[in-house]
Amino acid sequence: MRLRIKAPSPAQVRYDPYRMGVNQSTLTAWLTCREKARLRLYEGIEKAQKAKPLIQGDIGHKLLAQCYRENPKDVASCLSEMIGQAEDNVLKTGSTTMQEEIETLQMMEALLPVYFEQYKLDMCMHWRYVEHSLVIPACKLGVSIPYICQIDGGFIAPDKPDRLLILETKFKANWTQGYIDSLGLGLQTVSYIAAAHASLPEKPSQMVYNLIRKPQLRIKKGETRKQFVTRVQDDIQTRRDFYFQRYKVSLSPSDISKATQRLRALISEFEAWHRKCTLFPGEQDLCLNGEACSGKYGPCPYLERCTSGTSVGYSRVLHPLNSAYADQPLQ
Repeated sequence: MRLRIKAPSPAQVRYDPYRMGVNQSTLTAWLTCREKARLRLYEGIEKAQKAKPLIQGDIGHKLLAQCYRENPKDVASCLSEMIGQAEDNVLKTGSTTMQEEIETLQMMEALLPVYFEQYKLDMCMHWRYVEHSLVIPACKLGVSIPYICQIDGGFIAPDKPDRLLILETKFKANWTQGYIDSLGLGLQTVSYIAAAHASLPEKPSQMVYNLIRKPQLRIKKGETRKQFVTRVQDDIQTRRDFYFQRYKVSLSPSDISKATQRLRALISEFEAWHRKCTLFPGEQDLCLNGEACSGKYGPCPYLERCTSGTSVGYSRVLHPLNSAYADQPLQ
């Protein structure tokens, strides 16, 4: 995975959490590995290319958001038009991820029409918020850094006009029961509900996780796009419960209070680390987590930089002891 250094804009030379806030992505990177967070935030180093699952998630979220925002009468036709326009834009820009984006749009062309058939009542809901940004001011949290996040959606059912539910969509190739069980414990759940409760007048306390399984079927040699889409849709239609699942998480007032306290504690620790990074930048090696060098999307994109000594100050490259060393004592 290639890395690139972002060119600083005149208005933003370095990350300033007091002005820009902190979000779930930043906190998760920081909790996973302090050095990874430091390289991303303070050295301006990022992946030159997004991982394919992230590209798929971005495109899927945009298509869903547009449908929920516009609430078209004919969702299938609207999706077909949106996907066609998106594909034209991808071909015009010619980005480095063009192939992944085209494949994703083909997958969404098969997946999302069946999704909206499965959840046709979604279009009867009042979608009060779609891709809506939330901010907990630092003063409300009792810290110096504000917390920011964006919810995928917030809807009100016609029969329960006084209750707002937050919708959070996950496009995943697979999930386990352990993953489902962990949803209610994750930082996203507690921080998003705490942020929504603090920022929105409806004071929501429930989140619906909208799990969408990405089809693993691929286009065959000689198969047309229309034939491929039909074949994938046939598979989805016969296994809707396999592809689409939803789970609701509810937090009591006591839970929300504890979630806010947890978020406050995390941001306080993050601020202490931020001050250390800016005041004592040479001490970052103490915060490298080697257990996080291999993640769900493969090796950490900063692994080569760390093992070569570029980042932490000395080399950590492993030297293989192959069969040539079998008759020699270890030393």
